[in-house]
Amino acid sequence: MAISSKVAIKEFFDHASIRDLEDRLLQAPPFEAKGATVRRLVEHYCEFMAVMKSNVTEFPAYGHQLSPPPSIDRVWCEHILDTRGYREFCVEKFGKFVHRNANGALHRNDLQRELKRAKTTIVYAKRLGEKRIEEMINADLWWPVFSSRKRRAEDSSLEEQPVSIFSKFTKNSVTR
Repeated sequence: MAISSKVAIKEFFDHASIRDLEDRLLQAPPFEAKGATVRRLVEHYCEFMAVMKSNVTEFPAYGHQLSPPPSIDRVWCEHILDTRGYREFCVEKFGKFVHRNANGALHRNDLQRELKRAKTTIVYAKRLGEKRIEEMINADLWWPVFSSRKRRAEDSSLEEQPVSIFSKFTKNSVTR
């Protein structure tokens, strides 16, 4: 089930705790950034929550098992600190409290971590489209392991060519 990025942002951004979150992020280290940057991060967080919600609808048993990229996870952590607002947000948008596993990024091994990131990437592409992920990669809002374009720019021995983020997961792909 595909969802529109604009619809996803609008659906979640209208909650009072999200508006408060944006205000807090403008003053919270390490964010202390321009309003447009914080707004963009909050919008990406809203997209992540919308992707999670649509995934839960389709896969109730394990739909919440997505792992946000670090920039989105930091926004999620800040949102959770507003315990009342976050609880109200979850109940209104999900019908129940959405837990965040603080040790989620600390999987037992690299393969588990990569598989969870791959699952999140695939679900994102299915829900919002591969183009949206490419935009997030270009804005350095996705995991560094997926940011092949940035690495290629740093390595002058590699010629510039378009690379799909999904090439990493195909059998015949070259790992960059």
